[in-house]
Amino acid sequence: MEKKIYMSVEEGFEKTPEELYRSSKKIIPQLSDIADVVLVHPRDYDLKNQTINAGYSWDGKSENLTKIIGEHHPHGNIFLVYGDETSKNIGIDFARNQYEFLRQLQQNKNFDYFINTPDAEEMTLKDSLVELCKDQNLQIANTIYYKNNETAEKFLKKYGSAIIKPIFGCRMAGVNKINSMDDLLKLNLEEGSDYILQEPLVGPETRIVLLGDDFLCSRIHYSRKTPWGQDNPQKTYSHHPSKKELEISYAIKDKISTDLIGVDFIGHKVNEVNGTGTGIKIFDHNYEELYDKTPQFVDFVNQKLEQYSK
Repeated sequence: MEKKIYMSVEEGFEKTPEELYRSSKKIIPQLSDIADVVLVHPRDYDLKNQTINAGYSWDGKSENLTKIIGEHHPHGNIFLVYGDETSKNIGIDFARNQYEFLRQLQQNKNFDYFINTPDAEEMTLKDSLVELCKDQNLQIANTIYYKNNETAEKFLKKYGSAIIKPIFGCRMAGVNKINSMDDLLKLNLEEGSDYILQEPLVGPETRIVLLGDDFLCSRIHYSRKTPWGQDNPQKTYSHHPSKKELEISYAIKDKISTDLIGVDFIGHKVNEVNGTGTGIKIFDHNYEELYDKTPQFVDFVNQKLEQYSK
């Protein structure tokens, strides 16, 4: 029986330096060994007609994708919700529309299984932290919507400074630290815009990655370059999570119901969660490989493929 995987990828990823997409660039060729893989761009989703404008293949080497199908109604065994164009920071409306498109595919049973589900991936947007932080057991940094300047001013008075982030974005795009209302006003944001405010945290950034029921890997960043920090050399090491860190990470995973999740801590609190875009091939500050969990991820996908292609 033909096995088919659809995988969303960021438009233009194949032309970018490997260090920007080292996980997905290794995953795609390996998945292609176990199934027919159709790559699609979220920008090509047609929510009204439930079609995708085009599907592509990639050999893992070329600087161009090969178009293998035009406009069509997608069907297959697995939809791997991987690239979602977050690094382009193109807006929350785009994000909501793409997850709604995928939800309809799920409800219509166009695919047997989603990694991660549309609901789970949408829960990795920054605004989910507003509700999640109310559960004190999850130890998530206090996070609120940036509704207006009055809201921001009260938050600043409470913490002395604040981190402001777009709800939909990654790789620090649009993230700033504000120490005063003057700092906020210089950003020229519209009141009620799609941003959240988060309490400032101190300490190295730790990421704990879980896959299925298993702990997959963890790394820790010291002296990470940020929009508000010093331009120090980044230092990255493997990390051995504490029992408490693992408990919190699993609790968040269960709350969101993900297959793959990366839980980010700064100090002792969680500041972000990441979905299937979580890096599973990581290098240290000397560009030496810390770990590569691509085989484990491909095995996980293959298990689901075997389960849902019978």
